[in-house]
Amino acid sequence: MNGNIGRLICWLPGALSITSRSVQKLPLHFWGPSPALTVVAVRNYAARKGTRERKRKVALANKAAKKNKEPVVPPHVKKLMLAKMKNLQNTSLFPDDSAFGESPDNVYLRNTHKHKIYDLKSAIVNFQEVHHPTMFNNPTALINAYLELDLSTKKKTQFLEDVSGVVELPHFFEAGKPIKTVCVFCKEKNLCEEAIAAGANAAVGLEGIKMFQDGALDAEDYDVVVAHPDILPELAPIRGLISKKFPNIKKGTVAFDVAMLVRKFKSGVDYVMSANAANPKLGIMQVPIGLVNMSADHMVKNYQQVVEAVLTHKPPNVSNEFITLAGVSSQYSTERFKVDISHLLEAKEDLEEEVKIKKEKVASA
Repeated sequence: MNGNIGRLICWLPGALSITSRSVQKLPLHFWGPSPALTVVAVRNYAARKGTRERKRKVALANKAAKKNKEPVVPPHVKKLMLAKMKNLQNTSLFPDDSAFGESPDNVYLRNTHKHKIYDLKSAIVNFQEVHHPTMFNNPTALINAYLELDLSTKKKTQFLEDVSGVVELPHFFEAGKPIKTVCVFCKEKNLCEEAIAAGANAAVGLEGIKMFQDGALDAEDYDVVVAHPDILPELAPIRGLISKKFPNIKKGTVAFDVAMLVRKFKSGVDYVMSANAANPKLGIMQVPIGLVNMSADHMVKNYQQVVEAVLTHKPPNVSNEFITLAGVSSQYSTERFKVDISHLLEAKEDLEEEVKIKKEKVASA
């Protein structure tokens, strides 16, 4: 009896509905002979268009909010992250020692006293003594100029991203790197001959444009491509073939003295700044200035040349000191010595002031 009543109740909503669609479709065996029956109307047709659109927008908004929500970082993970950031910031060879006092003796703990500041030649001589044949016997160890840079610009949120180039040192030494291959573009035949005499691997005129287009010359075969200013505008058709090696005044690959350019890139030393991920204001570079068995005076001259080259990257109209710290480091040694180069910086400023005054006089004449 109960089974018949269940079937009747299941049939009634569909019969009484004002729509032609069925409200519920359930198998007959679903309704058993239970004494208590629950009737649930299930809609099996789509919601209204406006309702669907509203729900879709709500779902998209919830998804966007979930995506933009900052993840909760557990305390132990946050502690590890802070420790990692602290390590990234301490990339300097000379951590901040302003809170420490001067050492009363020449033997002291470096972590609890200020670093002693040496004159440039004395710091170099210290490494020559350490690597002497009677000590560690490393006569060909490299001596490096260590520089820390302030990368600030006129805008507080912008910093220099690239400080790099090639500097020709007055006293040559073998830095242990392969000699670069150089291709030179210049119109005049005598300039091409001078470039070849200086050591260029190739020196071509206007015919070189077609040679690059035909594949007789390939930019991949050369480390550096340099050019005389007279021929630079005519190299536009092969800009895409040369790509990043295309001669550029800012990169120092365009000059009237092409022989000088060849010597610079053949025997020069690269200097490249390493950025600090945690402190974008700080830039660090180490540039080789000589070997232990060289004259200390020669290495001092090389150091001066490196400083002058790096100072050319100082942003204009910035009052901050560009080189904030200088030192000397060495290959095969963990020692480092902080040095005073204030006289080099002052000489550079005086020279710039003289040039500025001369330009003003010429302009007013």
